Amino acid sequence: MMNKVITIFISILFFTSCNEKTEIESIHVLYYNYRFLGEVYKDCNKMKKKIPTMKKEVVYNQNGDSVGVLIDSQGVLDTMLTDPIILKKIKFEIKKLEKDTSINYPVDARISCVITYKGGQKERLCIGGQFATEIYYNGQPQKKNNSLLFLIKSSIKYYYWMDKRELDVEDELNDKSIKRDIIINKFGEKY
Repeated sequence: MMNKVITIFISILFFTSCNEKTEIESIHVLYYNYRFLGEVYKDCNKMKKKIPTMKKEVVYNQNGDSVGVLIDSQGVLDTMLTDPIILKKIKFEIKKLEKDTSINYPVDARISCVITYKGGQKERLCIGGQFATEIYYNGQPQKKNNSLLFLIKSSIKYYYWMDKRELDVEDELNDKSIKRDIIINKFGEKY
């Protein structure tokens, strides 16, 4: 009888510690709040928060009507993802990642994610390329996963600063297999 109790206790401890190592506690995200053209090969590990210099500008909608004043700027913003529902969805998509052996160049980082697990382990997910569609997981290029791209970008409000033309080239927004809410950018345009 005592052996059964000890076995059950050890099993509970084992499964609890395994869960801590695989359950995401948070994701710290750094991202550029603007699109820059060309390949610059920015290193994901060297991205640092850069508070934007604020400048005011009048914003117009598609009809040419003024819709207010926008404080627009360029920088590297940061946010922390902690919503357990979002983290669970991201973990599900990370498990589906597959290495892409056809990519043999370094990441041109636009979004840097440090994933922290409940057990303290950390991993890096980097999203790069001109349109932020290339995924690197722990330094290894991965095949495209539009669901993961959408989950992360929408959770950090990455689409907010883009105009409609920029939203048009975001592949994951045009992927009909992804069920999503309408995106509203800083100009009030719906996509």
